[in-house]
Amino acid sequence: MMNLLRLAAMRDDARLRELAQRTIAALGPQARQSVGAAECFLSGVEFALVGPVEIAIVGSPQDARTQELVRAVRGTYLPNHVLMLLNPDHPERSPKSPLLEGRTLVDGKPAAYVCRDYACRRPVATPQELRDQLNGR
Repeated sequence: MMNLLRLAAMRDDARLRELAQRTIAALGPQARQSVGAAECFLSGVEFALVGPVEIAIVGSPQDARTQELVRAVRGTYLPNHVLMLLNPDHPERSPKSPLLEGRTLVDGKPAAYVCRDYACRRPVATPQELRDQLNGR
């Protein structure tokens, strides 16, 4: 279910979102029988109800600055997020997603976009600025 929700967020796919909602409805009674299953189930329910923080990073995967931005995301506690990378050198190799549409480098530097429902804050280019945005500052 969680993977369906993540894919729905990455692709802005209502069909996948609906399938996840039906899965929640169908599995709810079974989740009560297993603590482990209930934990995963409730994580998925929270993801569906609250929605993810969407993060797009634009930069070459080999660029140390891009890698630092990715590390900043991975080093921040964000249980409900999706992270996507757009390589500006080979955009055709990046996944097709509304989250990546129109995203560019900032002044020639790798940039991160923090979004909710595909509405993004101003792009940032440093790990500290990114951490600040991820922490709600």
